[in-house]
Amino acid sequence: MDSNTGPSPSEINPETYDAWFKKTVGRYADKAEKRLIAKFFRIRPGGICLDAGCGTGHFTAVLLESGESVIALDRSFDMIKYARSRHHIVDLVQGNVEALPFVADSFDTIVMFTVLEFLEEPRAALAEILRILKPSGQFVIGFLNRRSPWGILRQVADCWETFIGGTPVCTVGAEF
Repeated sequence: MDSNTGPSPSEINPETYDAWFKKTVGRYADKAEKRLIAKFFRIRPGGICLDAGCGTGHFTAVLLESGESVIALDRSFDMIKYARSRHHIVDLVQGNVEALPFVADSFDTIVMFTVLEFLEEPRAALAEILRILKPSGQFVIGFLNRRSPWGILRQVADCWETFIGGTPVCTVGAEF
């Protein structure tokens, strides 16, 4: 656990992690993040996609709807087990994004959502991504910026819920 970011997603109970998407702030984030996936994720006919750091498989399930073949990877056995049972994801691999278990030039598309900011060696992970991404491939990354208005809003909402109870009602007009 990093004292600046809290526990990494792989240190959280999978049910607790997925339950966040049912909260007011989580539903808003989920909608915005899925909108961004639709905007930036390009389907490659016959392509192979890696969801690097898939967690519970929440976004892997969305990627599978694209028709591209998707392999999901996470370092947490509990997250992989949950993803398999909850979202019926078949192609799951337990592994570390800082030392990926794939040969060079394996993937047409690699997505990494809220992973990089929790890593000990983010540069190693990026080097691994570039190693296994085909030369004409695409890399879609999403990360949390703690100092952005969205990051601050999440921190306030989490504190509110923890110390006061319930979720504060707020409207954010920014496109993420």
